[in-house]
Amino acid sequence: MQFFSFDFFIFFLVVFSLNWFLKKWPLFWRLFLLFASYLFYSFWSLNFVFVLIAITVFNFVSGEIVWRMDKKWILWIIVAIDISILGIYKYYDFFRVSAENFLAFFGIHANFLFLTIIFPIGLSFYILRAISYNIDIFRREIRPSYSFLDFALYIAFFPQLFSGPISRPKDFLEQLENGDAKNISEFHGHCAQILSGLFKKLVVSSYLSIEIVDKVFAVPQNYNSFMAITAVYAYAIVIYCDFSGYSDMATGIAGLLGFKSPLNFDHPYRAQNIQDFWRRWHISLSTWFRDYLYIPLGGMKVPNWRLYLNIMIVMLVSGLWHGASSTFLFWGFLHGIGSIIYRARQIRNKAKIKIELVNRKILAKSQKFFSKFWSWFATFNFICFAWIFFRAESIGIGFDLISKILEFDFSGIIDFKWLYIIFICLFFFFIGEDVRKKFLSLQENIPFFWQIIVGAILFILIIMLAPDVVPPFIYFGF
Repeated sequence: MQFFSFDFFIFFLVVFSLNWFLKKWPLFWRLFLLFASYLFYSFWSLNFVFVLIAITVFNFVSGEIVWRMDKKWILWIIVAIDISILGIYKYYDFFRVSAENFLAFFGIHANFLFLTIIFPIGLSFYILRAISYNIDIFRREIRPSYSFLDFALYIAFFPQLFSGPISRPKDFLEQLENGDAKNISEFHGHCAQILSGLFKKLVVSSYLSIEIVDKVFAVPQNYNSFMAITAVYAYAIVIYCDFSGYSDMATGIAGLLGFKSPLNFDHPYRAQNIQDFWRRWHISLSTWFRDYLYIPLGGMKVPNWRLYLNIMIVMLVSGLWHGASSTFLFWGFLHGIGSIIYRARQIRNKAKIKIELVNRKILAKSQKFFSKFWSWFATFNFICFAWIFFRAESIGIGFDLISKILEFDFSGIIDFKWLYIIFICLFFFFIGEDVRKKFLSLQENIPFFWQIIVGAILFILIIMLAPDVVPPFIYFGF
């Protein structure tokens, strides 16, 4: 059941109504929300619910053990078990095939046990929430939850279950304990987020995916260089609108139920450098890796070679987290190289003698503008280049697409409409926030009845503009 389906619309109307009706009875309210979350998950598979419950029970108990024992080796065992669960479901086949191919290279023919495993959707996300819960307890940043219901709801909360945002235990559990989730704040903003997410996913992402990205990435050799280039930039828009669209809807839905969600995207394609990009893109995941992997590895308080190694480890793990494929590892490797180069330049620049204030004043504003523009242009194109391997079915197909671009073959059919659409989308990446604020300001100044009418009209228009078949959310596969 997708957020944009009619079934979910009915489901959410019932959940929304009962959620606010049961607020006066905290126990029944928690039970209802947990039941609704499990029911939502069961629409995909009842077996997935059993996996979710097992992980919830294990980590609720392990939190108590970590708190009482206060031993790092116990924490390591618990984290290893959580990662092993994720590894078996998500990576077993990848490592099995990789090991067989590696041994075959040396003339050793091995056939490891083949397992037919269905990956539970959302497992990659709620495993991270479970791990952060145990680590935060060990660090004494939080106490173990006294309520199994609260903890189970933290793990299973249905708006954030499949693709985040990845809430931290302290932030989410405090909303339940302190009663912060008993009020709707920014009602208009949450509704606008849902509409924005629907438009991004149903209209922009879906059409670009179906009409150009899927076709070109499937067989790059059948298209000219212009279409290959267009497909690369189109995919940059597709993945942003797809994932930020989901995050907008998840945040808006959670907000209408009274819950605050962490910011997940902050205009990532405005980034001036690769580090800036990761501060803006999938923020709840990038900060998770920062706090629970990068800093424990030593962060910046290590020699330069260790710093670069830590950066590469984090990026490779990030790539592998996204999927059990060499393409995701290569994508992570590219971002690791880009991040290391940027960090090395930072270190080198700090070592240089500072430019005299007089010379700084001589620098014209136009030069500053072009410098910022070049930084943005280089960063954006590097990100788009890396997306090639994120989307390609194999590294070989990724290089086939690059080869097609480098042929500079502009013969045949050139459809400029897709280029125009891409430029319009990029333009809205820069002005979209201002448009949203003006829309909210207009909405708040008209009677509530007309607010409902305007919202309904926009919702119907989005549904009408959507293609007949809408691709599933990209991050559902992660």
